[in-house]
Amino acid sequence: MDKIILKGILASGFYGCSEAERSLIQDFRIDLILSFDFSKCVKSDSLEDTIDYPFVIDSVKNTVREFTCSLIEKLAEEISEKLFLQFPLLQKLEIELSKCASEKVFSIEEVAVKIKRIRKDK
Repeated sequence: MDKIILKGILASGFYGCSEAERSLIQDFRIDLILSFDFSKCVKSDSLEDTIDYPFVIDSVKNTVREFTCSLIEKLAEEISEKLFLQFPLLQKLEIELSKCASEKVFSIEEVAVKIKRIRKDK
């Protein structure tokens, strides 16, 4: 399957299980692999036949900014669900979500989760 790879989407939001974490804005780095069949877009050379990645980037940033939860695992799943809803061509998705501000609370450089999801047939 063909892939669009987006590395280093930067977004910020308030997440964490403890009050200390949630009181600080958290910086996130999101890497995505969007898998779908390129056969139509390579023939047409048309944006309508592909996944418009600036819209993907905006969607991810908006989700991080607006969604609230405690776990970054839940945030990664929310990003996944929204992308599948918004982009019908998307067949498979890999997300690596890194919480970069963890040194403020946990004295580590970052903590990350990685998920892989496949579009479910209805």
